[in-house]
Amino acid sequence: MAKRDLSNKQYVYIWADGVYTHVRQDDKLCLLVMIGSTQDGNKEAEKAYQTCIKKFEIKYPKAMHTLAKDKDEMLAFYQFPAEHWGHIRTL
Repeated sequence: MAKRDLSNKQYVYIWADGVYTHVRQDDKLCLLVMIGSTQDGNKEAEKAYQTCIKKFEIKYPKAMHTLAKDKDEMLAFYQFPAEHWGHIRTL
């Protein structure tokens, strides 16, 4: 669990998704992935993405493989100007 203080941050967009690992047979383990962008357009996605992959790749290799193979699609959103983010939807 992250212990980073975000109380002084002003995020204009937050993207969240769950990645199911299917590690256990009896219950499903889901990793919550959250990426935010600040008012000035500072994108923390790339750093957060790399941190997540490195931190969990040994423990959850299949889930991290899924995140790694979809990296370009997941982060493509941030290539658009911040003023358009509220109008962009994903499938």
